[in-house]
Order: sequence, then structure tokens, then C-alpha cells
Amino acid sequence: MKKSLILFMLLFSFTLLKAQSSCEFGNCSNGFGLYLWDSGEKYLGDWYNEMRSGTGAYIYPNGDIYIGQFSNDKRNGKGIFLWSDGDKYEGDWKDGTQNGYGTYYSSDGSMKYGSWVNGTIDQVLSTSPTTPKESSGCLFGDCGNGFGVWLWESNSKYMGNWVNGKRDGTGIYFYDDASFYIGEYTDDARTGLGIFTWPDNERFEGYWKSGQQDGYGTYYYKDGSTKSGYWKDGSYVGTSPK
Repeated sequence: MKKSLILFMLLFSFTLLKAQSSCEFGNCSNGFGLYLWDSGEKYLGDWYNEMRSGTGAYIYPNGDIYIGQFSNDKRNGKGIFLWSDGDKYEGDWKDGTQNGYGTYYSSDGSMKYGSWVNGTIDQVLSTSPTTPKESSGCLFGDCGNGFGVWLWESNSKYMGNWVNGKRDGTGIYFYDDASFYIGEYTDDARTGLGIFTWPDNERFEGYWKSGQQDGYGTYYYKDGSTKSGYWKDGSYVGTSPK
């Protein structure tokens, strides 16, 4: 998981070198897209009326990461905030701050769960001297119909939307080999726009169907070269669709 997060940060560091303050990928008005600000902040996820709305990942210049739900351009709903110093918060958000119930995990291994108001814990309901070891299953949120985090015994992890117990909507899947996918899902399979990054940092940005590249996209090789065109059932078919 840690290696996957490093690759995740490298992906966004690389895209920042290409352009600033623009939509770099997808649809940043009404759809799924990647937007880069000249401040160094980056957002990859759902958009509605040119505002962050739905599920996405927001990367800050100092290395902090938020993965979760947005509405009206702010963190609203369920989400996970990862600080660059190793601290983590999992829980409810409203208007950009912790509001509701959530758990704060400190890098020293301690934790506190309780109710939060405007970014401050209002009532501590439980504490622990050490962070419990993760086990397989739904670790956080709603893995039936909503936003949730699921861990498999293989150590693969999915953070994102669920419908009827299946990955459906926008999400991030961290594989046990350190590769990861961030993008759209339908019926438990990669379908729609998405970015897949392999452990060697090669990646594909484009369209997917039933888990495979299908439609227009660009493959970025580790030597810096690229290949753009159309894919069908996971295979490149050329610069025009077949």
C-alpha cells in the first residue's frame, strides 16, 4: 500500500510538470477529469457544473492527500485525509472540515474516535494506544451502497463508490503488486475514463470497458515515449477505431 501511494504521488508530480491551471485529462466540467492548479494542487475525480462533486482525490503540494466525497467544490460526505507526516483521519466531512463521526490515527500509533465539529473533536468515544492491524473486509464507510474502503486478503484495497455491493462510480484500486487504478467503474469492472499505473511507472490514460482498455487513450512508457490511439479488448488497434 505504501509503495502504491508513492507511485500515486509520482503520477501527479509528473503531470504537474506538463501544465498548470488547466484540465489535463477527461472532462472537468461535467464528468471525470484531472485538473492542475498553478499553486501545485491537483484534483482527479468527478465534476459537476465545473465544481468538484462526487468522488475524487485531492493532492496538496506538501504531500497531503484527501480521498473521498465532494459536493459544491468542498469535502462533503465520507472521506480519508492522509497527512504527509503519517497522521490519518477517516470519517465524516462537511463544508471542507471534519463534521460528524470519525477516527484520527496518529503516526505514533495512537487513535481517537468520536464526534467532530468544524474540524475539532467534540466528544471522544474511544481511544487506543496502538492502531489495530487491518483485516480483510469493509474497513470504513458503506461498501454496499455509498463510499467505502474494502481490503482483500491479498492486501489489495479499493477506496470509492459502491452500488449493491459492487464497485460502481469513481474509485481508486491499489493492487498488491503496487500498481493502481483511479477512475470509473461499472458493475465491479473498470469502465469509463481512468488511469492505470504499473509498478515500473508506465501508465495508460483513457477509456476502459469491462476491465480492459477499450476506446481512445494514451500509453506512457517509462523511457518517456508515448503511444496514442484506440484500444479494443485491451489491445492497441491503431490511430483509428476498428
